[in-house]
Amino acid sequence: MSELDFNEASKRLGIKRSAFEKLIKNGKEMQFHKSGRKHVVEEKDVNAWFVLRQARKVELSKDDFLHALKFALKINYNLHTRADFGTT
Repeated sequence: MSELDFNEASKRLGIKRSAFEKLIKNGKEMQFHKSGRKHVVEEKDVNAWFVLRQARKVELSKDDFLHALKFALKINYNLHTRADFGTT
């Protein structure tokens, strides 16, 4: 199994190292362990996370974005709570 340190993994994912550390330590998205003096993650875990991230992306047209923005602003300014979100 191939292991990547945090610098290599963050470069491969295209995110800052600090964001990667938060993802790992706070989000618990991937398992990490210490190898010598470095924290490392499995390369297969990094690749799986990247594929999942790509699958979650949604392309929006300007009209779709405007519709979503109007919806979000309406919810925000109509004083709806999270509990109301799924019930109206």
